[in-house]
Amino acid sequence: MGNVIIHRLYNVALIVCLIHLTLGDQPKIIIIGAGPAGIAAASKLYEHGFHNLTILEAESRIGGRVYTTWFDESWVDLGGQSVHGETGNIVFQIASPLGLLEVPDGNGGLDFNIHDSKGSQLPVDIADDLLELYLNVSAIAEKALEGNNGSMGDFFAPEFSRELLKYQTFNETVVKGLIKMFEGLTISTDSADNWNNISAKNFVGYADCPGSEIVNWKDRGYGTILDILMKKYPNPEEELPIMNNTLLNSEVVNVNYNATDKKVLIETNNGQKYTADHVIVTPSLGVLKEQYETLFTPQLPESKVKTIKGLSMGSAAKIYFAFKEPWWPANRSLVLLWDETDRREYENDPSKKWLLDLISFTVVPHRPRLLRAWINGAGARYMETLPESQAFDEAFALLDKFFGKSYNITKPTGHLRTNWNTNKHFRGAYSFRSMESERADVWANELAAPLLLDGKPIVMFAGEATNSQHWSTVHGAIDSGFREADRLIELYNTKNLSK
Repeated sequence: MGNVIIHRLYNVALIVCLIHLTLGDQPKIIIIGAGPAGIAAASKLYEHGFHNLTILEAESRIGGRVYTTWFDESWVDLGGQSVHGETGNIVFQIASPLGLLEVPDGNGGLDFNIHDSKGSQLPVDIADDLLELYLNVSAIAEKALEGNNGSMGDFFAPEFSRELLKYQTFNETVVKGLIKMFEGLTISTDSADNWNNISAKNFVGYADCPGSEIVNWKDRGYGTILDILMKKYPNPEEELPIMNNTLLNSEVVNVNYNATDKKVLIETNNGQKYTADHVIVTPSLGVLKEQYETLFTPQLPESKVKTIKGLSMGSAAKIYFAFKEPWWPANRSLVLLWDETDRREYENDPSKKWLLDLISFTVVPHRPRLLRAWINGAGARYMETLPESQAFDEAFALLDKFFGKSYNITKPTGHLRTNWNTNKHFRGAYSFRSMESERADVWANELAAPLLLDGKPIVMFAGEATNSQHWSTVHGAIDSGFREADRLIELYNTKNLSK
């Protein structure tokens, strides 16, 4: 019996040695960040035989700016929320066949009721006309802005003004308020502070995926895409060992790509050090902007630094309100139209100015008791600095100011807010090409370019800001992770790795 046990132990030890030998023959790859880009890169590498892989994640969770959390007896998304497009969208391609997505009918929840800051509602038929006008002008801009070196505001402001003056019922003051309303709606896709800072090339350079721009998740949230990438869903038995090789609460503080033996030396805030043959860097553009001088040794090439400084990181925030039951009209969001006198009052009050950037209270598909406030730019950044109770109270007071005369607004039973800008691991919502980017003539493809050693990529970059066609999106981040995985797959003969 003893000989049998010894023999079995010998076999186990031999297998362990063979596994270590196999891993030792593989390149060591470290991925910084377990967001969509990092998880996508890891999943593709695992599927192609790369097993000597570690993910270092600064947060206590995976997902990055995909953050699905439990609130009011349902899953809600604090980060990415809608799937933008169908054809050519990797998220739609892998999630839709599983019955997880809903392509909305008609305008897909874009219909809205407009109320002014005096509490008066515009007739619904006029609100529908304004929505159609907004969509038509946006469609015209696709061609009108081709080759344009100006800002989005240079085109949209006069175009909306011309169209709105056709309405004899709108005086000049109302037109001015409607243009500001349209500005808020327009810049929400970029989370800029205003449309005069968004490059026209940002608008036309982004490659839309044909199909609905606001495909909804049903019972689950966007976080499900991570489970699909890791093969945890729909069949947990097929799950890739990504989580087993992910270290949470491991903030990387330095990437030394000039270390000895042609390796990269990575150091975390808890003093741990790791060596790798290749590093895939996926933190947000906001983090790179703040830390590029200290994060890399030696300093990044001048062209890379110029790009990091020149591309812009937008700010956006959400506040979720839960109610015992809905009191608002079904499938119509609530949009704010400011009276000029009220606008000036809030602009002159530093404590209230942030509320001018709260553009709407939108319905949340499949969550009938929830309303979601959306806040742009500077207002989003300021809101995050407020105590939670103050932010909630002021946002709810604004809701009552605009809509209290038309609806029997009840007190919320719960609330939840985001903090993407104040969180040092994100420093913003998503990237966009600003007028500063235009002047610096910087593009996402330069940010995506790897750092080479002996002609091989040693430090690689992924994330939505590195995607030259689909920046600011989850599918753009996933595509970028696949791109960097493909770079390594092409570099190595993966058939040998799989043996």
